[in-house]
Amino acid sequence: MRKVSLIYLLSAAFCILIPGSAFAGACDAAQIGAMADAAKSGQYHTATMIGIRMTKSLQGALHGRLSSQRASQALRGGPDLAATLQSLDAAKSACNRADTEEALFQLTAASYRIAGLAMNQTPQKIAADDAATAASGNVPFGWHIAAVSAYRAGDLDKALQYSAKELDTIRGFFAQPDMAVYDLQRAWNLNGIIMLARGDVASARAALANSVASLPAAPLQGRIPVMALAQQILQRGDRSAVSAFLGECARMSGDPRIGDWKKAVDAGQSPNFGPAALLL
Repeated sequence: MRKVSLIYLLSAAFCILIPGSAFAGACDAAQIGAMADAAKSGQYHTATMIGIRMTKSLQGALHGRLSSQRASQALRGGPDLAATLQSLDAAKSACNRADTEEALFQLTAASYRIAGLAMNQTPQKIAADDAATAASGNVPFGWHIAAVSAYRAGDLDKALQYSAKELDTIRGFFAQPDMAVYDLQRAWNLNGIIMLARGDVASARAALANSVASLPAAPLQGRIPVMALAQQILQRGDRSAVSAFLGECARMSGDPRIGDWKKAVDAGQSPNFGPAALLL
């Protein structure tokens, strides 16, 4: 299960552009250094998640992705710590000379290699490493990573604790509210998914509503919202909560797919939310 999960996350990060990150457009040499430090200390999952996040930010800066040929080249390497560190050094050099495309290529290669190493670790080891990284404060989105890992390790109490820390951290981003839109949606989605796992359906419904109600005015601007929690609630047969959520999202975004999804839900169908249902 761990192998499927990591490769799915990694493939999605390299193939899907989800805009609106609080760190979008940043070619951040310090975060590349944090990824290298995590890899050197054996915190492979933490390093993988930092890499995923940075590749998404660079995709936003490029307004797109690597060409299929370049992506294929980046994904050829197997699990190899030394090669990972070489790619990270190359990525840092590319950042320093403002070569965003080369930085994205090297980070993609490094993330793919380090993910292979992460697949050999137990969920409990991953959760402990990610919690330690989050507590260090060196990774801005560390509490999200820690919450996801604790959830996958089956420690729902810690997952909920880390989720609350993530929400508190994100609220500090609202000096620039439009930049926190994706992060805030993702945080509430994760919080609700943890609540569902704990059997607290009412709190999960509240988290779904909060994932749009707590956003600044008209923030989506044509974007598709994060649909991971909505999909899980819909799978439990709760159409009214999902319909209300989609109605609010349609009001905030001009994307016609949201209205189509709401019509399908209201008609008793289960629409395919596609990549929007993926929680990173």
